[in-house]
Amino acid sequence: MFQYTDVDVQNRKIALVMQVVALLALASYGITRVWAIVLGAPPIHFSVVPVGNMPYACLCCVWGGKVQRAMGYIFSGHREPQYVDVVLEEHNPPLQFEASDCACADFSPWESSATETYALASTCNNGDNLIIRLRPGKEREETEEFNWVQPGGSTATMQKKQVGWDHMFFQEVAAYFSLPYIHHDAATAWLPGEHWSLDRPEVTTDTNARTCAIGIKGQKDTMVQELKLGALPQLFDLLTGVGGMISVLGTFLGLIFVKKHKQHAISKLYDERTMRFIRKDPETLMQEGIPTAGLPSDSPTTFGRTPCAPRESE
Repeated sequence: MFQYTDVDVQNRKIALVMQVVALLALASYGITRVWAIVLGAPPIHFSVVPVGNMPYACLCCVWGGKVQRAMGYIFSGHREPQYVDVVLEEHNPPLQFEASDCACADFSPWESSATETYALASTCNNGDNLIIRLRPGKEREETEEFNWVQPGGSTATMQKKQVGWDHMFFQEVAAYFSLPYIHHDAATAWLPGEHWSLDRPEVTTDTNARTCAIGIKGQKDTMVQELKLGALPQLFDLLTGVGGMISVLGTFLGLIFVKKHKQHAISKLYDERTMRFIRKDPETLMQEGIPTAGLPSDSPTTFGRTPCAPRESE
């Protein structure tokens, strides 16, 4: 490592000032990073990861509406639709709506595909608009997104991202789904006939009741992952950053203050390198021109230094 004491007397004061400035810059960097860790303002790392699976989707009635019938299916091009089981759930919305029914289809076993449409259709007995809810899986209670769906047919492209924490040895990640743009189309001709997997004839239907159907396109191959760094990864980044700054500052000072007598024979002798643990006998050293005065024959090399002779006892 660079030391200002290694510089000749003529330029030593300049070297001292530059080394003090470099150490202050290094200290300020470390203090700033440590302060950010203490305050709990973690940096966020963005990365691109495979998009993974589709969500668990629910079409929910509002204002106390009941689901009269529902279906879930997957279709692509001219292929026959693949039907998915639909189950009923109770909808407890965060707004001022009354508790209502939800028709839910679990699309999470399927990987997201931009060429397939994951569709859910439902008829509420009160004829109001419906709410589409998306969440990562059946067991998750929290819902990341609410969207209104009008009666008739609608299409949307799903957007998915992952948000969480990176604790270096493990991660806490949650998937978030959204439908930023829902395109409404009054026609529902793309519904695959009257193949209702859930039918409740006992539910009385209002004369204004209409079917709401939404087809969700899967996201393409990748999605964005946002991870906040925990304390341990931040400390690791701090150590690597300090080490990098030490290397850069040492190299910078080494470029300014060069060896004064680097071509001298003694300087070349002491800068010469060899393999570790290799022992050289005095004869080999003498052949290389290295003084070996006072060096015993069974001792390792002293690299040109004459060992001190033991004191004679008085």
